[in-house]
Amino acid sequence: MAAYRLPEYQDRIGALRDRLQERILERVPAAMLNGHPVERLPNTLSLSFPGINAAALLAAVRDRVACSTGSACHAGQATPSPVLLAMGRDEGLAAAALRLSLGWRSTEQDVQQAAVAITDAVHALYGAASVDR
Repeated sequence: MAAYRLPEYQDRIGALRDRLQERILERVPAAMLNGHPVERLPNTLSLSFPGINAAALLAAVRDRVACSTGSACHAGQATPSPVLLAMGRDEGLAAAALRLSLGWRSTEQDVQQAAVAITDAVHALYGAASVDR
């Protein structure tokens, strides 16, 4: 049954992932997609937010959005993801990466709420960074 429904799942989740990406990029144009724009998993989105420490962003949204920094194989480590570095990201952008995964239960409302939570937190962190200068 799962194999039979896989194409439907991939289409639905891929569309949700694309909407999440669009909504974040609309509000944070400086954000950068990590990975290929088309040839990628339908349920995963990785974005770097230049000038933002991803750990601070994760702390700001963790009670509202299930996400992580870096790649799944790099979770829990404080150094930039070797995967992102191998993809050509410099250490600053690799350290500014947030990874979001969607699941079969993800909805349009989840996408909207995640986009608002993430972009509000990014804007707050950008504001805090300009105050610190």
